[in-house]
Amino acid sequence: MPTHFVDRYSLVRPLYIYVKKIRVGEVPGLREYVDEFTNEWTLGPDGYLVDEGLIPLPKEERKKNYYIARELKPLSIDDL
Repeated sequence: MPTHFVDRYSLVRPLYIYVKKIRVGEVPGLREYVDEFTNEWTLGPDGYLVDEGLIPLPKEERKKNYYIARELKPLSIDDL
């Protein structure tokens, strides 16, 4: 992590959103919610959450997480 982030943020931790796959067809807007929080315009370096203090993951990690979310792949300990 670049040192300017460490100097600015005393505590940094990941943000996880857990979704039960079975609920995607039952809860209106759940798919769109997942899509919103895995897109570049939200989580990328120019995304609107950066203005709220989010520190974006590296591009390859964002891309990996985007595809995991799009496919609703079950989370495993190896993904953490």
